Amino acid sequence: MKLLFVCTGNVFRSMSAEYLAKKHIKDNKIKWIEVSSAGTTARPQNPFSYTLKRLDKYWCNASKHRQTKVSNEVLKDKDFVICMAKHHQEVIKSLGYESVLFNFIAYGKNKDVMDEAEYEQKYWSYGDLENYCNNLVDYLHDAMPKLIEWLDKFEIERKFMIKELPKNISKYPKNKIIQWYFKDIKNKTVRIRKTTMKSKTEYFQTIKKWHWLIRKEIEKEINKESFDKLRKKVWKRHLEKTRYIIAYKAKKIELDVYEWKLKWLVTAEIEFKTLLESKKFIIPKRFDKELTKNRKFTNSNLAKKSD
Repeated sequence: MKLLFVCTGNVFRSMSAEYLAKKHIKDNKIKWIEVSSAGTTARPQNPFSYTLKRLDKYWCNASKHRQTKVSNEVLKDKDFVICMAKHHQEVIKSLGYESVLFNFIAYGKNKDVMDEAEYEQKYWSYGDLENYCNNLVDYLHDAMPKLIEWLDKFEIERKFMIKELPKNISKYPKNKIIQWYFKDIKNKTVRIRKTTMKSKTEYFQTIKKWHWLIRKEIEKEINKESFDKLRKKVWKRHLEKTRYIIAYKAKKIELDVYEWKLKWLVTAEIEFKTLLESKKFIIPKRFDKELTKNRKFTNSNLAKKSD
């Protein structure tokens, strides 16, 4: 996986994240991640001496760092782009690529990581600037284990509406699914699920943290007694569907046929390993409108309309 950190000048936030991530990866013998960084403007400037000194505390030598400016050439082979602020995401989006916030991955917060200029403007505290920069390097360092763990467990999905069912749909493996939802909290969804395939029934509780295409799912199997207790709290908000599993060009399409008030809806979901892979995916002719970024078509929202 080729990982890119992005900030404005590429001399503080993204630079620090790059070298701290490289150190964490090296120390933990992680071989599946390559790390680099870039800035949306990257106007010529040098890192603060105290930032370099703080990085030295963590055995990160960034003295030979050279700025890189964000461009299509830089982005074209990156699997995952992590931005320090939302305005960086806007630049990445304008170039036709997807990204996610650093704080969202590391701490589950939809919040920017401020640079030294933003800190100074907000708090009018120039004398405290060195202390802020040192604290931010510490903050980025402490976030790295969580961030790398998240990258190892995240999933990337795209969701589409389907024009018509395949004529031979009955030949594919299918799974009857009923899902109940608790109230969403910001970018987090909590649900319970009952699945029945042939004569086997299983029960699960799932927490999903999401950011458009990107999701982290924590799922655990529970017994029927626990499931029934939880269901009493959420019974008014549920949906039912039959899921068909269809192999497609080394991928797996999960084709969902909804029931009751949603019986008009058929969707397909495909999971990818990286953002780059999802971007390069050639959409089959049978697929219709993409629903990935349409909040109305998340299952938690559809459950409100299903009864």
